[in-house]
Amino acid sequence: MTSVQEIYENNLRRQYTDADARHFEEAEKQLAANRLDVKGPGATRNLYLIDDFFQKNRSIPVTLQNIYKAVEQRKSEFAWLSVAEAELLFTRITKGTVTP
Repeated sequence: MTSVQEIYENNLRRQYTDADARHFEEAEKQLAANRLDVKGPGATRNLYLIDDFFQKNRSIPVTLQNIYKAVEQRKSEFAWLSVAEAELLFTRITKGTVTP
């Protein structure tokens, strides 16, 4: 049987701080450099996977190391860009057709 506490904890979403946002922004740069899709069609899925990690592990602080850990744990589930896709996306960003 599910307790009231379990229901509460399952419905409570982690609220990210400004410091967390800065860690996410820095991690995005590093992960994009490693060809994680952060601006293309797989970006939403990737964001969901990282958020899911921190929602399920609310006691784990948002740090660069823990963001990388979240990606590493489910690496095969993330959308990664091929070298050609990454170069095309970079070209679009530098031309201003995709917002960085």
